[in-house]
Amino acid sequence: MIKRIILLLAFFVAPVLLSMGCVAKGPTGRWQQNQDAQKLFTSASILENHSYYYTGQKAKPDAIIAIDNAYRLQSKLWIAIDVTPKLIKEWLAWYKSEFSMYCTYRGGYIMTPDQQVAGIWYSKELLNTIYSPESGVVEVYLPYSAPGSMCDRRRFLDDL
Repeated sequence: MIKRIILLLAFFVAPVLLSMGCVAKGPTGRWQQNQDAQKLFTSASILENHSYYYTGQKAKPDAIIAIDNAYRLQSKLWIAIDVTPKLIKEWLAWYKSEFSMYCTYRGGYIMTPDQQVAGIWYSKELLNTIYSPESGVVEVYLPYSAPGSMCDRRRFLDDL
């Protein structure tokens, strides 16, 4: 009987209690795909009054964001970088060499929970969660693909 109680706690109650710590902190923003924002990256344009960050390797980042300086990025996941048109062109050349018609790089706007544009993004991962813990502060989590999407499948195969 005691073993059953322990098993019940281990397999049913403990996961529920642990998942409570993963519940959303409140309203969330999102990444919104937009061709104009994407063209800013593909043309290697540098936005004034924006700070640039990347995640992944510096030579071939998984994602790039440009946050409007009216906001402060609160994150340990993104690495600040001074970009130049030359650096963006190098990144784009790498992206083109890794081209997959099923999992292409796209861009768009970073939308806060109150639907304000906090910056732009460029990545093959199309989903993200954005929090604004206080006015003028944004938390941008790591981007991800929808489960079962072509990018999700590609990442699984790359990890084998």
